Amino acid sequence: MCPDVVTYSIDLKILQNKIAEMENHEQRFSQQMQRLRWMLKHKASNQMIMNLCSLISTAEIKKMRLELNTPVVKGRIVMPSIEVRLKVLKAWSKSEKESDIFIRYQQLIDEFPGYSLAQLHSIINDVKFFGAWACIWIFLCLLYTSDAADE
Repeated sequence: MCPDVVTYSIDLKILQNKIAEMENHEQRFSQQMQRLRWMLKHKASNQMIMNLCSLISTAEIKKMRLELNTPVVKGRIVMPSIEVRLKVLKAWSKSEKESDIFIRYQQLIDEFPGYSLAQLHSIINDVKFFGAWACIWIFLCLLYTSDAADE
């Protein structure tokens, strides 16, 4: 044997599992990068992106924002009318059987193309945060506005 040679013994099954894990990770990362591009085109917030794409770093989001020329929206987003919010919540609840939240947001954008992901995300999270009280509040606002319109 040559004195400058090192020999390693590696368990083949462990090696194959590690390679499969790396390939799976790379595939998921690639998918999330595609999703990142789509979300930025539809004006998603950085927080929403981080929630839906756990493998994407803030540096990658920033880099992609620069590439696509889509800066972070500053300040409060303009929220749609109460009627639109209810329609969004109804559409969101209809898509509940879909386990992939990203696909549910794609469906929402298809149904509400005039609104940004940031707006849609905000509507849905308001209801998640406030629960039934938000729905009651929206319902009461609708009643009030429709009563006022009838007068």
